[in-house]
Amino acid sequence: MKITFTKTQALGNDFIVIDTTYQKISLNIDKIKLLCHRKLGIGCDQLLIINQKNDSPNNFDYKIFNADGSTAKNCGNGARCIISYVYNNYLIDKEKPINLFMADRKITGVLDGKYFTINMGGFSLEPEDIPFIHTKNLDNHYNLVLSGVKIEFGIIYIGNPHLIIKLENELEMQDIERLEKIAKLLQGSVYFPDSINVNFYWQLNQDTIKLITYERGCGFTNACGTGACATAVYCIIQSKTTNKNLDVLMDGGSIKVQLNKENHILMTGPANEVFHGSIII
Repeated sequence: MKITFTKTQALGNDFIVIDTTYQKISLNIDKIKLLCHRKLGIGCDQLLIINQKNDSPNNFDYKIFNADGSTAKNCGNGARCIISYVYNNYLIDKEKPINLFMADRKITGVLDGKYFTINMGGFSLEPEDIPFIHTKNLDNHYNLVLSGVKIEFGIIYIGNPHLIIKLENELEMQDIERLEKIAKLLQGSVYFPDSINVNFYWQLNQDTIKLITYERGCGFTNACGTGACATAVYCIIQSKTTNKNLDVLMDGGSIKVQLNKENHILMTGPANEVFHGSIII
């Protein structure tokens, strides 16, 4: 089977985009893992599949697969890459937003100057949406002791499940082995039967936070769009900042996150195509 693809990236978070509007493909978990493998395949953090819907040229079905073959329900950096891909490869009405339809939500995106702004939709603090096997705490503050390690955190669901941990100081971000241990303890615990994306942050000031995310199926990545959105919104709703616009700094770069009047999350940042190609698998 021959597959035509586009390699894209946003803040160093890289993706394979496969457009099934013009080609028919059949992918199982093994083939997805092969495509995502950095030595045996094309290589990426996640594989993105889109298909133009018949009802409108600006509407697309959208599926996301992690590098281990598992599915994801949302991806902020991936969404910006898809919006960039559509603008570059389709003759569409650029005055109208591009709509991406996933299993349980719709997100929209527009070209915003030289960047792309995505409306990621709303969010939930309900444990059952994560799912998190725990009674809801109204202050969204939880404590677990796993293998003797006490972990304090909050939770937020924005299509993907996220767990937020505030670090004691910025230097803790350099202790990658410790952060990875904590993330794996959480991801493998019975409290999170579908695993969880783990975000570690430090707030630099009222306008800026610094973030590193350990993603399900990927591990640490240069940037995580939904992780940035989740962490920024967590800071806003926990009154850790009076500002509803936050810059989120990650290893791959920064994005701006805003919580609008409808309590929808707006994310603005760059994305671009790296190369086009084809592969036979």
